[in-house]
Amino acid sequence: MLHFMLQLLAVLLMATTLCGAYGASEEDKLWYEQKLANHETLPNLVPRSHILRLGPGEDLLESIWRYARVTNLTAASVVTAVGSLTTTNIRYANQEDGTVLNGHFEIVSLVGQVDFQNPENLAAFNITGSGHVHISCSDEKGRTIGGHLLSGNIIYTTAEISLLSYEKALFTRELDNGPKGSGYYELRVYPQHP
Repeated sequence: MLHFMLQLLAVLLMATTLCGAYGASEEDKLWYEQKLANHETLPNLVPRSHILRLGPGEDLLESIWRYARVTNLTAASVVTAVGSLTTTNIRYANQEDGTVLNGHFEIVSLVGQVDFQNPENLAAFNITGSGHVHISCSDEKGRTIGGHLLSGNIIYTTAEISLLSYEKALFTRELDNGPKGSGYYELRVYPQHP
């Protein structure tokens, strides 16, 4: 699987290079340069895969943060997960608080970013981890809900999580308060210095 993913990454990088050489307009190039200058992209990162299995009673998000702290992840993507929950805590679109549901739920999607787990930043915001992760899950009747993953999503039988980390990158969250900003703390990508 890892070999296949690396081959796919090589093909994607080659396609990106060809598009840049033959299809990018001056407007495209200026847009890309602005993304680089604003630390909103960092090209040519080589991923390293991680697999994490959680058991009954564990908190899905808190376990991801814990894994990131213990393994010193400074930049990672949650690429997929399967499993089940007895409790969900999801913040739906444009809501300030999470909605807690109890029952039996299947995890049908889990994606997002895991940022540098800087102890000073975490303490300043009174949080246990940093990143931006979304979940979709379905209930016993197949109805699906989704949104921002919050603490309090409790594993029923298992959760099998796939992560990709980027060793030469640093993901952080910075307030996006410019004229076209979101007003929220958004992803910034930096090269990591040894």
